Amino acid sequence: MNQLKSNKTKNSIILGLFIVLIGSILFWFPPVYKSVLSQDFELRNYSMQFVDWIFVGLIICFILFGEKNKLSTLNIKKINSESFSLGMALGGLSMIYIVIHKLFLASYFEFGFESFPQNDNLGIDTVGPEFIFVYGIFNVITAGVAEEVIYRGYATERLLMLKANKFLVFLLPLIAFVLMHYRKGFEHMILVIIVGTLFQLFYIKYRNLTITIIGHLLIDSLAYTSILIEHFK
Repeated sequence: MNQLKSNKTKNSIILGLFIVLIGSILFWFPPVYKSVLSQDFELRNYSMQFVDWIFVGLIICFILFGEKNKLSTLNIKKINSESFSLGMALGGLSMIYIVIHKLFLASYFEFGFESFPQNDNLGIDTVGPEFIFVYGIFNVITAGVAEEVIYRGYATERLLMLKANKFLVFLLPLIAFVLMHYRKGFEHMILVIIVGTLFQLFYIKYRNLTITIIGHLLIDSLAYTSILIEHFK
């Protein structure tokens, strides 16, 4: 009986990983999500945020009803001085690379890759300030919390629970995380590879999703602030 329960749990985890890792890659390729979501700029961008939360909802269902497990297995732990400091350090290290990337590397990576899609948010100049404020906050929370739940708290943690090869534990969620950003262009994907690697290393070392959530919220909050400054200067 215990073995049967163990097999059911394992099968649920494998199915959940398939949906999260493969599904998140396939859905976010431009031909797919553009055919599914509205063509209206504002509605499409709001819908894109809701899709990430749908993946989070699926994850919760797999944990509660498939694994018969607790949501605490996502490793969202109570914030304390250590997790806050580590999260800020992770965000700080990421920001150092992001600044270097934007100042010295971005133009190099953009050259010669015209076949890659361009950032959909180029249309942000056509919308009013209400959208920028509301959507921006929603986007920061979605990126900082939902993406961390999907790729670190669930995908990485479940691979660890299955005792997968350490190389696969590190690489598979990172690949999915990077390809999910394919729609934003090649230059952005290079940035995500470096930053995503830092996040994977921190999560695997500390097994504390609170740390990566804090780091992710920090870098996206700063990015959102820079967009506001640029838009309203």
